[in-house]
Amino acid sequence: MLKKRKVDVVCIQETKWKGGSTKEVNGFKLWYSGVGNTRNDVGIMISSLMKENIVEVNRVSDRIMKIKFVVNEEVVNIVSVYAPHVGLCELARKNFWDCLDEIVRLIPGDQILYIEGIHGGFGFGMRNKSGWDLLEFALARDGFYDEDVNRMWNRWACTITNVATDMLGVTSRKVQVQKEAWWWDQEVQERVKIKHNYFRELLCCQDDEQVDMRRILYKEAKRTAKKTVAKAKSKAYEAMYNHLGTKEGQNGIYRLAKVRERRRRDLGFVKCIKDVNGHVLLKDKDIRNRWHNYFRELFNEERIGVREI
Repeated sequence: MLKKRKVDVVCIQETKWKGGSTKEVNGFKLWYSGVGNTRNDVGIMISSLMKENIVEVNRVSDRIMKIKFVVNEEVVNIVSVYAPHVGLCELARKNFWDCLDEIVRLIPGDQILYIEGIHGGFGFGMRNKSGWDLLEFALARDGFYDEDVNRMWNRWACTITNVATDMLGVTSRKVQVQKEAWWWDQEVQERVKIKHNYFRELLCCQDDEQVDMRRILYKEAKRTAKKTVAKAKSKAYEAMYNHLGTKEGQNGIYRLAKVRERRRRDLGFVKCIKDVNGHVLLKDKDIRNRWHNYFRELFNEERIGVREI
């Protein structure tokens, strides 16, 4: 769905995963942050086209995490948050807003900032204390124009829901499970295609007398497809296990383990570098000068030490 709608960045909450790590999910890379057995946890998904531009990943807590990347010589900061609900104690709520305030203040003014998340579990139009806190946080940092809060809230809610509906559509609440297909051969594909064709004919059939016959044909094609799939799957796994018993197969396991470990790194590609003050360098001239100074200091470190002595 995200690829179809050309969505490159998605902030998610309530992942309920322990610890902080990364995952590859259907062409997207997911960074998530969780602590222990919490039920909060936040994450950020970025498409494969943009994951190479990641500069920094900061997991603040199980409710706040930030990712910084570069797009067209602009530094963009994405902050995924899960605001505390009204049932938590005042200390936990205060710690959350203090951490978020510190994260926002440390971002330079010339960089783009987006804060995405949920607050309190109330839907749009039903604003609880967490909703008020979010608005006050944005207003205090010039996140919105100074106008009537209720009108601003309604416009914001309508804009988000309309854009989400236009871009992502509305689901039918039917969960589609992604099935394995790496072992499908030509025969399996043909049998599955025949089954789909019979199913379409059954749906399009308007004649009551023909419906029963087409239903029988579809069920027969479905049974045949299941048998073909089972045979192909068993044959493919048997071949794979036999290959793993050889020396080449063992080397392939180690290569696969290295690839998986490399995918779990926060920064798999390094395209952008920072200066001595931690600011991201965007222009080629500044990047070359930074590398020049770095290697000059690296290769002349012993000489500098002798001079100081």
